[in-house]
Amino acid sequence: MDESGISIVEILIVIVIIAIVSTLVSLNFISVKPKAEKSKMQADIDAIAKAYETHFDPITQLYRPLRVGDFTNPGLLTSSNYSGFLTSQSSTFQVCANLEGKGASCTSSGPNCYCRKSSQSMASAPKKITATSSLTPSPTSSPTSYSTPTTYPAPATPTQPAGGGTYQVKVWLIAYYPTGNFYNAVGGDPAAYTKNILLPAMNEASKYHGYKNPQATPALNYTITDDNIVVENNPHTYISGEAGYQEIFTKYNLCTLAKQKDIKAMIVWGDGSTTSGYSGVQWESAITGNKGILTNGGVYPQLCPDKTIVIYSLNYTRGLDAALESYGHHLEWVFGQFRTEYFGWADRDSCGSDHNPPNSRFEYDRSNTDPFQSDCRNWKADGTGTKEALTCNVWGCNGAGWLKWWMQNMPADWWKFIGDPDTAVAEAKGTAPATLIQLPTLDSGS
Repeated sequence: MDESGISIVEILIVIVIIAIVSTLVSLNFISVKPKAEKSKMQADIDAIAKAYETHFDPITQLYRPLRVGDFTNPGLLTSSNYSGFLTSQSSTFQVCANLEGKGASCTSSGPNCYCRKSSQSMASAPKKITATSSLTPSPTSSPTSYSTPTTYPAPATPTQPAGGGTYQVKVWLIAYYPTGNFYNAVGGDPAAYTKNILLPAMNEASKYHGYKNPQATPALNYTITDDNIVVENNPHTYISGEAGYQEIFTKYNLCTLAKQKDIKAMIVWGDGSTTSGYSGVQWESAITGNKGILTNGGVYPQLCPDKTIVIYSLNYTRGLDAALESYGHHLEWVFGQFRTEYFGWADRDSCGSDHNPPNSRFEYDRSNTDPFQSDCRNWKADGTGTKEALTCNVWGCNGAGWLKWWMQNMPADWWKFIGDPDTAVAEAKGTAPATLIQLPTLDSGS
């Protein structure tokens, strides 16, 4: 014991305690630092992907190489841990980060590789219903008459507020059936399914924050009547490109019919299985009209030059989530074309994309229960929306639930480009007077 009364043993104990604490702090720092660095790398890749999407040219369908001025941190373009930068214009991109930080490139997502790929180009975005094989027996071209089965209740028409508020979208439909039995996942009758399930779901999805306020006014009211439904038994083997669509338009005089009845959407139901032999080759969506509106498939102004009609090709061997996904891709293209703020809204820390919620771990991951920070429910165009912790539970952790929730967070004034595209685009280009109806404003109570 020294003169202060502290023994050598006590001094040694203090030294040991200090050493242990120092070691624990050091170990914690060593474990936390890599996690922080990985999070930063992932954020960098998200920023790079967003920059590519922002500079996508919808006319040429090409992404341009990035420039130093595209970022506040120019070092993103020179990091040896990041790969996939474009050196010339391209229809696709994929950028990746080696999360181990060893200066080596990686090319596919995995535990130590984080990648983001293009979502807009015609080369990567459109999907087609599967090509067909030979058809037996020979097809006939005689359509059958249609009436809604009495076992399906007709959907109620949404109540319109005084002075309007809902865009009316009339639909024309054709369903292709083979002879004999065939598999479908839409209750046995795609036409009745459209009238009683799909269209009401699309209307519900246009309610701004409808998950919070079920009485919210829908921006859209899709409707269809029996006289606008056609069923072809044992039909033509395929619909391929503009010529295939032209065959339908000519056969049913659809351009004239659409202008007479103000039809704005057309649905083609077919079988997407690889062995069906009768479904056809079709875009998820195609579009007519001379307004320059894009979609994630063929653009065919010659089909009906002065009338915009969106043609959705749906697969009755799949369910509601697949149909809403095809619809959602059209929304992505149109809003991305005419609303410059769309890419901020669709960012990974805001509302995500048709395929992937912000917390997705892989393509089509709509069931991740891990919480994530997002301002989607509070989104503002200036980026000041409040972020909150969310999980997939807010949309039910399933595909159809995700797509409906995702659409219900789209700002109300975007829907005019779907509900009245010809007028909306003309006004956006300054070639028509402002006559659009009033829609609910973006406020916390709607």
